Parts: sequence; C-alpha cells; structure tokens
Amino acid sequence: MTDVLDGLGRFPLAPAFVMVDPFGVKGLPLQLLRRLAAFPKTELLVSFMYESISRWLAQPNYEVALDNLFGVPQWRDAEGLEGDEKKAFLSQLYATQLKGIGMDYVRLFEMGDGGNRTEYFLAFGTHSHHGLRVMKDAMWTVDPAGGVRFSDFTAPDPAQATLFDVEPDLIQLQGLLIDRFSGKARIPIKEIDRFVLVETAFRETHGKEVLRRLQRAEKIDADRPANRSKSFWGEGTLVTFPSAD
Repeated sequence: MTDVLDGLGRFPLAPAFVMVDPFGVKGLPLQLLRRLAAFPKTELLVSFMYESISRWLAQPNYEVALDNLFGVPQWRDAEGLEGDEKKAFLSQLYATQLKGIGMDYVRLFEMGDGGNRTEYFLAFGTHSHHGLRVMKDAMWTVDPAGGVRFSDFTAPDPAQATLFDVEPDLIQLQGLLIDRFSGKARIPIKEIDRFVLVETAFRETHGKEVLRRLQRAEKIDADRPANRSKSFWGEGTLVTFPSAD
C-alpha cells in the first residue's frame, strides 16, 4: 500500500482504481484510506469484512483494531444489536466514514456465502458521477432485482433456465421520485437523472422507465426540444410533477 501511495504522490492526477482486501478486522486503518481518498481521480473498492467484525465486536483485544477500522468509537453502539439491525448499523457507519474521509459517493454491495449469511460488503467510493454510474451498472448486472446483493446460496444455476425474469421494484422508485419532485415544474431531466444516480440505489435507465410510465398515466408533463418525439428523454427535456394533493 505504501508503494501505491508513493506512486499517487508522484502523479496525483493519475486515475487509480484501488482494491483493498484485508484479512479479517486488522490491518486497514481508516486513516490509510483517507490518504488514498485525497487524490481526486482515485476510486476505492474495499472489502468490509462484516462476518469477522461482527464475531469479534465484543472482544476487548479487538477494540483498537476496530477503532482504527471505523475511525470513530461509535461501532460500540452495535454491541446490543442483533441480526439485520446490527448489520445495517455497522455497514452504514462504515459507508458514512468513507464519505467523511473525502469519497464523494459511496455504494455498498452485500456478499453472502453458501448458507446465505452475509460474509462481507464491497464498499465502493468514487469522486465522479461516471465512476458511480459504471459501478452501479455492474452491481445491477449481478443483482437485477435490487443492485445491492449477491449470494452463493441464491446464485442461479447456469445450466437451468429461469421461468421469470427478475425485475427491479420500479414502484419504489416511482414513490421516491414523486416524494422528491411533487409540485415542482419544468425540472431539467439532468436534475432527475442526478437524483436517481446519486441518491437512490437505482440506475438512470430505471428512472427513465418510471417517467415513461408516469407520462402514459398522465401523472407528469414533459416539454421537449423542438422536433423531438414523446419518447425522447434526453438533454433539454423539462418535466413537471403536479402536486400530489
């Protein structure tokens, strides 16, 4: 890791995709990642070893390692939690800390073992919309239902055909868009795209599909550049969300 930091120090504007895969809890202080995050074209993909962290959480001899990993003592608040509540608390705390060290956008992807138990999370951090878009596309390719999880337990057998295609929950995204933009007029399509990309788990293509459905249901209005058809949702499109009242 020192060699990577030295190289970035010599070429601070060089693009770098840094994969960090620690063994267990120890050896990955947040301050080390802070140094990497300082470089504007660096992206991080960190294995957040949830199973190991959860197992050693209450062991006094791991307190220093966990303090270094999270960079704050708040991980101790998970000691009284169980199951999904504990998992959500610790993973979101780590994501928050990655943002705190300077990564503008952070996404988590959960990895399950053969027993469908969470083994670790892949924590991705980037400074760019493009990097976020590419990683979210990859996550949705692996998990077409939600873009957030893969498990060896539920992985499809490539030798067997599936009866139904797995689809994202666009009703959920529709609710998010209406909650955010209800009552607002002539919203640039780029603003809607940015909201979907940055503030939801969904892809921008999902957002476009929801807008098409809402327009067909006459629940939104869209003004497009001259000579553009009703199927156009590109640059220059302005969308109005009537008030939900």
